[in-house]
Amino acid sequence: MPELFEAQVARAPDAIALVCEDQQISYARLDDAANRLAHYLIGLGVGPENLVGVALERSTEMIVALLGILKAGAAYVPFDPEYPTERRRFMLEDSNANLLLTTSEIAKRLSFAGEKCKDGRAAPHLFLDASSVRATLAGRPDAAPKDAERTAPLMPANLAYVIYTSGSTGRPKGVATTHANVSALAWHPKYAPLGPGQAVLQLAPVAFDASTFEIWGALLNGARLVLAPAGMLDLERIAQTMARHEVDTLWLTAGLFRQVVETHPHLLVGSTRLLSGGDVLPLSTVRRAKELYPKLTLINGYGPTETTTFACTQLITSRDLESDRIPIGAPIAHTRVYVLDGSLSLLPVGDSGELYIAGDGLARGYISAVPV
Repeated sequence: MPELFEAQVARAPDAIALVCEDQQISYARLDDAANRLAHYLIGLGVGPENLVGVALERSTEMIVALLGILKAGAAYVPFDPEYPTERRRFMLEDSNANLLLTTSEIAKRLSFAGEKCKDGRAAPHLFLDASSVRATLAGRPDAAPKDAERTAPLMPANLAYVIYTSGSTGRPKGVATTHANVSALAWHPKYAPLGPGQAVLQLAPVAFDASTFEIWGALLNGARLVLAPAGMLDLERIAQTMARHEVDTLWLTAGLFRQVVETHPHLLVGSTRLLSGGDVLPLSTVRRAKELYPKLTLINGYGPTETTTFACTQLITSRDLESDRIPIGAPIAHTRVYVLDGSLSLLPVGDSGELYIAGDGLARGYISAVPV
């Protein structure tokens, strides 16, 4: 992933990579900041197969943190600041994170100090707002780290992030997602082509796998990543952000999509493409959206966290509007899906069974703890 991002930097270093409120950051400046953080982390002994927790609000610092962790070769474990205390404690212990990137204000608000990892130690905190940390970062090289500088060579099969499932079926599980998994989803996605001149809204919490498409779909393809304001948002603030920064691509959960169409239809006026998923897409909402925005491309996306956000997508057409439900579509590139019976035999078309998913987006598995 760092190489794919750096290729975009080389192509258009002055192009805007990141927009946050009144701040705009070019690909070159974002690359420099992430490189300095990567060298800092490498100096702390962080590298491939190590996990680094991230507890930050939506901000330029959050994107720099994610990219810097990947450039160091490590993987990030995102913590939503809105998570309940018990879930946060469980994630910190279960992931056995080597380090936690946060700010002093967030750490104080969430009472992170003193919580233990699985091996009994307290994960060291790196407060990105501390003057000493900022001074140290300013002195680190802004050139991209090479494998010779990392603790081990960075490979496509190495971890990129660990995102925890909701735990609705029992104990939450950390899904170990690799660089190859993310690239299969986000690099030149045929289901939703992205590139220079386009603007993608970053709205999903970073601990929700939809953020994978938003962040890396934009940054690995040369588009602009527009961050929604930090904290809890209402639809009017989202609409203002989209209009101000000319967002053309966004992802909404099925429930939020329905709410937008019913109560804030002006939010989508300037958009050209909307992806939705996370639940059954209401046919009535899709029909209404097509009436309101006839030129808007609508895509239904399906896939659990274990398949890196999307396994299947459906470009919604007028034919779909005449059916009794919106289909989840066909597998994305380098993905295979099968409907099998209880003995894992293929079922004929029209029969009901269990959906099995294979391919480049299938995560490595679940972690209990990655070795330190």
